[in-house]
Amino acid sequence: MKNPCSFEFMVNLNAETASAQFQAGFNSQGYLLAPANISPAMIKTVRAIAGANKKIFVDNGNFSIIGVLAAEYRGKADKVLAPIQAFEKTHNRKPAPQELPRPTIQAIKDLALRVQARCHQLTPDDKTVLSHQSSVDATHFIGCEDITMASWLCLNLEPEYLGLPQKNYRALNHQVAERVSQLVKTLEKRIAKNFYPVASSMSYDTAFDAGQEFAQAEIVKVAMGFGAYSADANFCDAVVIKGKRIALPESLPARHLRIVLTARGFWEGYRAVAGKSPQAFHFLGLGTPLFMALCALLAQATPEVTFDATSPLKDAVAGTLYVSKPAFLKIKTMNVAQRLATTPSARWDCPCPFCQNFVKQYPFDYQAGIRGWQRAKRTAMTSEDLKPSGILFKAFPLFSEPGTGPLRKAINFTRMGHNHWIIREMTDQLTAAAKERKQQTMVQKIIADYSSRTKSQTYSQAAQYAFQLATIKDLRDFKTR
Repeated sequence: MKNPCSFEFMVNLNAETASAQFQAGFNSQGYLLAPANISPAMIKTVRAIAGANKKIFVDNGNFSIIGVLAAEYRGKADKVLAPIQAFEKTHNRKPAPQELPRPTIQAIKDLALRVQARCHQLTPDDKTVLSHQSSVDATHFIGCEDITMASWLCLNLEPEYLGLPQKNYRALNHQVAERVSQLVKTLEKRIAKNFYPVASSMSYDTAFDAGQEFAQAEIVKVAMGFGAYSADANFCDAVVIKGKRIALPESLPARHLRIVLTARGFWEGYRAVAGKSPQAFHFLGLGTPLFMALCALLAQATPEVTFDATSPLKDAVAGTLYVSKPAFLKIKTMNVAQRLATTPSARWDCPCPFCQNFVKQYPFDYQAGIRGWQRAKRTAMTSEDLKPSGILFKAFPLFSEPGTGPLRKAINFTRMGHNHWIIREMTDQLTAAAKERKQQTMVQKIIADYSSRTKSQTYSQAAQYAFQLATIKDLRDFKTR
C-alpha cells in the first residue's frame, strides 16, 4: 500500500544545526534557511547538505518584517484596543463588536489600514526576494506573500473588531495568487519545481477564501504562516465559523482553536474549487507537537506535508523541554529539577542521543540534589536554586542555568537537540499512522494523554475542542457544551 502522506520537520539552519555534532545525534529530514543567514560559508554548507539528498527550504524573509511592524505599531495598537481591555476587565469577557462605541471600531479599522499600507511598503518585490533566495542551492522556495493579516494578528487586531468586509481579506490572497501567476512564467525550472506561495488568514472563513483563491490559481504547493497563531497568548470566548459566532463555555486559549480552524478552512476552501487537496503544504512556524498532530488530521489527503519553527531552539534557551511520555507536553526545566530533588526514585532517563551524551560528560548527582533540597527546608523552588550559587546547580547540570562558558553552551545545545528529537518522534509517528490509515486514532490518544496530564483544565478543554473541530464531519454540528 502506497503511503498517502509523509510528515517532515525542517530544522532552522544555522551553524549549530548544520554541525557534525548535531547530525550525529539527529538525522534531520531537511532544513529551512532564513535569508538573513545567507553568507558565503552558508552557501557552501547548503551545497553539502543538498548533496546528501535533504530538503532545503529557503524562506522569503518576511517573518523579520512582521517583527519590525509589530514593534513600530505596538503602542498605537495598545491605545486603540484599550476600550476592549477595559470592557473585559469590568465584565470578565470580551465585548461583542456592537457593544463598543463606533469611534473605537473606526479607530481600530483606521490603524489596521495604516498597518496594511506599511506592510506593502516594507515588503520587497518578488523578483528581489527570488534573486537573494536563488544564491543558494536550495531545493524548495517559500514564495510570494502578503503579510498584512499576520501583522494584524501580532498587534491583536482581530477580524471581529476591524469592521472590514470579507472581500477585503479575500482580496489579499487573490492579489498574491495573481502575482504568482505572473511570476511562475519567469522562474527557473529548479525553483518552479518546488515553489510555495504563502496563503494568509486569521480565521476559518478567511482561510476558506484563501484556499479557494489558491485553487483557482492552480497553485498546488502551498505554504501558510502559523507562527503568529502559535505565539498568540490571548484567550477567546467565541469562534466564528461560516459567518456565525459560536460562544464558548469559557475563555480558552485562542491558539488551539485558531490553528485548527485555519488549517481546516484552507483545505475545505481548496477542495471546494479543485475537488482535491494541494500536492504539498508547508506549515511555516509550527513546531509544537500537539498542534502538529491536530493539523496532520486535516492534511492527510496531501502527499507531502512539512513543518518548520524556531521554537525548539528558543524554548531550549528559555528552559522549556519537549517530552513524549507520558504525553506530548512542554515542561519547564525548573519543574523537572524540583521533581528530581523531591522524589528519590525520579530520574532523567531520556533516551535521545543528546541527553545521553550530555549525562556522560556532566553526570547528575541525584542524592546530592535531594540532600541539598532537604537542608533548604523549602516547598517552592526559585530560579536562583539552579544558578551557580544555587543549591541544585551541581546536582542537575542539564537543568542548571550558568551564565556563560562551556557548560552553558553544552546545555543549550543538548536542550535544542532534545527538542528536535521529540519533534522527529512526532513526525515519524504521524507518517506511520498515515500509512496504516490510523491517524485519527493516534491523534485522539495524543489528545487524551495530553488532557489527562496537563495541569490546566482550561488547556485540556481547548485541546479537546480543537480535536472536535479537526474531526467533526460538519462544522455546523460543533458542540461547546
